[in-house]
Amino acid sequence: MEGTGLTRTAFYRHFDDTTDLVLRLFQEIGQELLAVAQRWGDSAGAGYPAPAHAGLSGTVDFFVKHGPLVRAIVDAAGTDEQIEAAYRASLDAFAALAARTLNRLVTEGQLQLSDPDAVARALTLMNAAYLIEEFGREPFGDRDVALSTLETIWLRVAGHLAVPAEGEGDLLR
Repeated sequence: MEGTGLTRTAFYRHFDDTTDLVLRLFQEIGQELLAVAQRWGDSAGAGYPAPAHAGLSGTVDFFVKHGPLVRAIVDAAGTDEQIEAAYRASLDAFAALAARTLNRLVTEGQLQLSDPDAVARALTLMNAAYLIEEFGREPFGDRDVALSTLETIWLRVAGHLAVPAEGEGDLLR
């Protein structure tokens, strides 16, 4: 508050406490990332791999923009039950969205995964940990390297089916 030139009283007119402030910030920026994920979920499968590239690009750009704030929220989650619950709920929401999308692709025959829900959760957790590490504090990682890395992993795990040669079984491209 000292940096803003306002008093502590002004802070408490708008927020109950610092937890309230963090939760509101997290909710606000979380909507931005959720919109990126929903666009990917709605378009995945058609025009492969463009939707995956757009979704991952948007996700990386989000962390480039908000990485230090997300890292602060994750750090705060370690000491505040409300913030931890909100962070866990957001991870669960992203994993559920990814699972719905992967399950749809499996049902449509575009993808073969034995457990799309588990794969979606693992990829979601990997994205969060990797991007927080790359963009949560300075020096920041390289945006293009991060995008290429995530695309390599996501497209190998959740890419279209390659047509297997006779007797080779199903392989992911």
